[in-house]
Amino acid sequence: MEIQSELNLQFRHNTKTLAALLLALAQAKNEATKLYILPHHRADGDAIGSAFGLNIACQKLGLKSEVLLAEPVPPMYAYLSLPDYAVLDTEAKAAQFVDKLTQEQAYVCLIDNSAPETRLGVRFALWQACQEERRLIIDHHVSDIPAGERYDIAANEIACSGMVAELIILLEKQSGQSLLDANLANCLMTGIITDSGQLSYAATSAQTYLLMAILKQHGADQELINRVHYHTMSVAKLKMIALAFSQTEFSYDNTCLVSHLTAEQIQQAQAGEVDLDGISSMLREVRSVKVAVLLRSTLKGNVLGSIRSTEAINCQNIAKQLGGGGHERASGFTIYNVTLEEAKAHFLSACKTELESEDAE
Repeated sequence: MEIQSELNLQFRHNTKTLAALLLALAQAKNEATKLYILPHHRADGDAIGSAFGLNIACQKLGLKSEVLLAEPVPPMYAYLSLPDYAVLDTEAKAAQFVDKLTQEQAYVCLIDNSAPETRLGVRFALWQACQEERRLIIDHHVSDIPAGERYDIAANEIACSGMVAELIILLEKQSGQSLLDANLANCLMTGIITDSGQLSYAATSAQTYLLMAILKQHGADQELINRVHYHTMSVAKLKMIALAFSQTEFSYDNTCLVSHLTAEQIQQAQAGEVDLDGISSMLREVRSVKVAVLLRSTLKGNVLGSIRSTEAINCQNIAKQLGGGGHERASGFTIYNVTLEEAKAHFLSACKTELESEDAE
């Protein structure tokens, strides 16, 4: 790949370790060996792109693998040709795979996720059942998990799909086999584009553009990806945007914006996760706003928060105070058994601490 050598990609030590392991597993040709790939629940473009990107590459190498999701892939990803996958949305379904995992020489890979207890749902049982030496992680979120040779966690990376792209390029080098094609490149580019805000976020690096060039060279269609994710929307999403903007409140001299959606409003509009994605980023675009949050209640009595901030505020610090995490400019949290008003009060308190810290500097 001429473009790759000219642009001098850099590879992390743990990426090299994972590449060597996956290649060794593939070359061993052991029918009992399988890799289960678990992205976070409510999978977004990066979780879907990175999980299925790794899945497709492993299958091309001859390593049996399968993606296990918490929910079905939304219809908007129909432009991707995805391998068969399983949806584990009940404890009974998860238990079936736990039984399979213990019978097989199975590995479990968390992808775009290094918080298994809170971001896997019932699939956490598989992580618990997996032998520690067979656990793998590829993630770009800040993590409390202790460092490990097979844990490729890089919080400075813009997208997990970029990390998987690097891994696949290494696998091509080491195996001498061509893995990237148009469909695989589209999976990975989907993750990079959607998690980087169309390459607009600060964590977008020179290496991100190098990877985009390589994926483009292999047939990725950035026009299609951008059109699907940023230039078309469902009626349900339009309704959610209208409600979110009509239910905004400002605090702290208009630097903090809070909006909310109730579970009933979401249900009435028949809105899914893809219809809610991106709204918090739109709220942040108000000129005076340094930090914005979209709160949404669930039918179980919990409140989910999606925070976005400008360079003036580290919203990851706010999310951590509320039991969540993420990135400096994009983070999230879940507060259990609270009303929207209570969640709003918790958020504003955490936000005040961060704003005061920023003012002190």
